[in-house]
Amino acid sequence: DGDIFVWENRDHHDDPDYESFKYKHRLRCPKCKITAIQFGQLEIISGDNHGWVSIWWIKTSENMRRCQAHHGPVTGLQFDATRVVSCGNDKNVQVIDIITGQI
Repeated sequence: DGDIFVWENRDHHDDPDYESFKYKHRLRCPKCKITAIQFGQLEIISGDNHGWVSIWWIKTSENMRRCQAHHGPVTGLQFDATRVVSCGNDKNVQVIDIITGQI
């Protein structure tokens, strides 16, 4: 499946039984394979084999935005506070507005 597992990286303590990573939650992406991913402090941006780009809110696991950006797999992603730039096997580069979802 194309699910994304989110883990929390916690500070190491002197306690040998302390786990430095803790599973937080799963972002569900049924019927797809994740082909590209980037993450920030608050969000995860993913691209899949069907050309969809998804913006996930880490804290709630909510899929905030999803749009078809490519015909075929997404191969690369970068983003800032207002835009996602994606490229795909279709040899196109798309700029997606994070707020509106417009390409």
